Amino acid sequence: MPKKIMEEKLLTLPEVKEILTKRGEDDELGYIQRVTLDYTMKFAAADKDNARKLVSDLVSKFDFVDENMAVQIVNAMPTSIPELKVFVTEKHKVVLSSDMEKMLGIIDKYR
Repeated sequence: MPKKIMEEKLLTLPEVKEILTKRGEDDELGYIQRVTLDYTMKFAAADKDNARKLVSDLVSKFDFVDENMAVQIVNAMPTSIPELKVFVTEKHKVVLSSDMEKMLGIIDKYR
């Protein structure tokens, strides 16, 4: 019988890693959960608290960044403007290079 969805929330990779790690301590993880945990172990570039703080910083400091975009940026932790462009040009045609450089500076503080 399917479980009822009580809440829906965007999660960063470090948050997913923590949830699955805790769940693995209490119960045996299913195949998809184990694969997902392995993925987060390899690619989560920040700890859970810093990842959530970075999402908040990006949303509050840049009016063109919503929570969904910020979570995707945090999950990828881009290191260059071309990598960052993949995320910020999604909704907007023009984002200033200076804004992207500022974003990279903020991201680097949490790396």
